[in-house]
Amino acid sequence: MHSSLSTISEGYLTTDLVHHSVSALFSAIPIMTHELSLNASEAVWLVSAYQLTFASFLLCVRSTCREMSFLLLTRSLSFESQSGRISDLYNPKYGFVAGAFTLGIFSLGAGFTENKIGLFVLRAFSGISAAMTIPSSLTLLIRFFPDPKEQAGAIGVYGGSAALGNGAWLMTALSA
Repeated sequence: MHSSLSTISEGYLTTDLVHHSVSALFSAIPIMTHELSLNASEAVWLVSAYQLTFASFLLCVRSTCREMSFLLLTRSLSFESQSGRISDLYNPKYGFVAGAFTLGIFSLGAGFTENKIGLFVLRAFSGISAAMTIPSSLTLLIRFFPDPKEQAGAIGVYGGSAALGNGAWLMTALSA
């Protein structure tokens, strides 16, 4: 039971860190806009740099257009994300640790930078790192819980905790 709890906790903490990277920024945007002399479009890119690279790397499809149209016609879609593929090819623990570690490093660097271009670049790299953690943690959960009933429960706790964590960070950020 102890290892089950620690596995689910590690997945929760990672998704919480990934969502916190977006939610915590909302309350800091006015201060950062003033301190870094950002205009309105640059302030939008402050959030978008992370979200675009996160979503793009997470959903990067390896199929060509011809393969995609064939798959759509046969209704057997099998999209493979690049970040998920890393977890399939290599040990997902390494992808998880690498993603979480680099996310922490890039986030720490973004916290200390005083250059707006450097901040945008570090936020973009943070999005790529965050995209590595999600599929890796899900692969770890699936491998750790081989029984389909246990998998469903673990993934349900994982998804629910991500929603609760994101809501808690957002409420904390907005109340400050």
